[in-house]
Amino acid sequence: MRLRAGHTWTPDIAVLGNGRVVIFEVDGPHHRRSRRHADDRNHDLQWQRCGVPVVRLPIEDLADHVQLVKRLREELLCHLWSR
Repeated sequence: MRLRAGHTWTPDIAVLGNGRVVIFEVDGPHHRRSRRHADDRNHDLQWQRCGVPVVRLPIEDLADHVQLVKRLREELLCHLWSR
């Protein structure tokens, strides 16, 4: 996706619905390093300035399928279907 700032970034997951979009990023351990964390934060702010919310999921959270489905459902309802 290309943002108005001219940068091109590829989100891990982009979900479109109800005329909106939400991005999910899955973060492994390397995202905890200070430089990577700062880059991630900058990307998130750019997306948000364009009206696109970003949800970051630690990779460890993907192990519990029941909790993951619950969290994804909550995030989708919040960002795509609520007003």
